Amino acid sequence: MCASINLISSPTPPFVRWAGNVAALFVGIVSCDKTQSEPKNSAAARGLLAVSAGARTDSMLEGPITEFTLPNPNSGPGGLRFGPDNKLWFTEQLGNRIGRMTRKGRITEFPIPTANSSPRGLAPGPDGNLWFCEFTGNTIGVITPRGDIIAEFVLPHPNSGPAGITVGLDGNLWFVEGGNRIGRITIHGAITEFDLPNPNSGPNQITVGPDGNLWFTEFSGSRIGTIRHDGTHLAEFALRPTSMPVGITTGPDDNVWFTEREGNRIGRITADGSITEFDLPKPNGGPAGITVGSEDDLWFGELFGNRVGRITTGGAITEFELVNPNSGPRAITTGVDGSIWFAEYLGNRIGHLESMENDEHEGAEGHRRAVLHDALFERGSEPADEE
Repeated sequence: MCASINLISSPTPPFVRWAGNVAALFVGIVSCDKTQSEPKNSAAARGLLAVSAGARTDSMLEGPITEFTLPNPNSGPGGLRFGPDNKLWFTEQLGNRIGRMTRKGRITEFPIPTANSSPRGLAPGPDGNLWFCEFTGNTIGVITPRGDIIAEFVLPHPNSGPAGITVGLDGNLWFVEGGNRIGRITIHGAITEFDLPNPNSGPNQITVGPDGNLWFTEFSGSRIGTIRHDGTHLAEFALRPTSMPVGITTGPDDNVWFTEREGNRIGRITADGSITEFDLPKPNGGPAGITVGSEDDLWFGELFGNRVGRITTGGAITEFELVNPNSGPRAITTGVDGSIWFAEYLGNRIGHLESMENDEHEGAEGHRRAVLHDALFERGSEPADEE
């Protein structure tokens, strides 16, 4: 099935104020124990968040950035989601671990029993546990909020490559398989798979759409797909070749929004398949994960561009540079307070961007400080309750 596609460059609404090439910046260095001592990684602590050249709205200014360094190098964090314990959970694709972090930065890591499983997507399940995909392990894993990995369900087909996962309205977990299938698993481990009609589609991420159906990206096929909970009425909507969509979520406008990593665009698709695309202001951004913001907006990570971006439902885009080079922000999620959390896949950090209302005392260019925390590391024990 083909969709009509509208091509739109990033608009600059009349209330937009242009920033300079790099906004003036302040640095605040704060250690995790709330003292004024300098973090261990003082060189990295000088990293700044800069507003990229381009449009930014006056309605909201972005607050301080905090970055939490993971205990082990080259962990490859991703799959960010808040769990039922109100803590941030994430996968470590290269480290073969599941991570948990409090809002104050206390990190606990849990090794996955299956070696080299390459965990990817993660989602809180209806049973109160966290469910995750093991891409090379070919399993769906389950971990309790206390950190006990209680199950790994092996998929029926070898080399299925499960990636993204979400909870459907039917109370089951739905996931995509790089092996060209959509999967469904009950909380008891019963698995059903649905083949995609086109070979080598490479489904990547999945979400529940405003119509209640499952919507997913097809990275290799450059399509957006949808399927009902009973596995029927599977439809696919073609994008431009080599768009390679990755992240997908339902927006505040009741449309489905997605990123095009190679196309360097943010896309929007209606329930009937009408597609609109918005070009990023800068080339080679590589947008990946996407999440709904606290206002009429969405946020996304730019894996190649080393930026975090914001797009309104009207298509106005703002980009924010991460000055620490090669951070590779990829997965991204929103906290209950509206703040933005993102995984720096290459930088081996978890980033936190607070949102705050416009303060005239901040100056015309919205000066902001960046804060880098060395995380509080803890392994194998339950952290104290803290927000």
